[in-house]
Amino acid sequence: MADRLLLALSSEVIRYPAGYAQLLQAAAWLLEPSREIVIAGTPGTSAFKAMRAVVNDSYAPKSVFILHPTDDARIVKLAPYVEWMLPVNGQAAAYICQDFTCQKPLTDPQELKKQLAVPPKIR
Repeated sequence: MADRLLLALSSEVIRYPAGYAQLLQAAAWLLEPSREIVIAGTPGTSAFKAMRAVVNDSYAPKSVFILHPTDDARIVKLAPYVEWMLPVNGQAAAYICQDFTCQKPLTDPQELKKQLAVPPKIR
């Protein structure tokens, strides 16, 4: 459906691209690689706060971030695939996923920062 919409509007977009900024952004999400980052842990802990700070300070426009407080089941109802993403040895963990595949979880905020500095891989 998205492909058909882009095709139907393509001649208009070519004539006046500035008028279709949101449509072009949607096309970028459709055509370019993206990734999901899930931070799992207990929100009040220093480890969780450190991971969240890295996410908040990162510029990662092709990434979707999900905070998974493991003491609250509501996020699992919204995004069931995060249920298995848990802290590692009691430490908050970051899961970086692309194309339905996740890397091994990260517990070091500096390593997460390094990983987020690299854009998603082209398929």
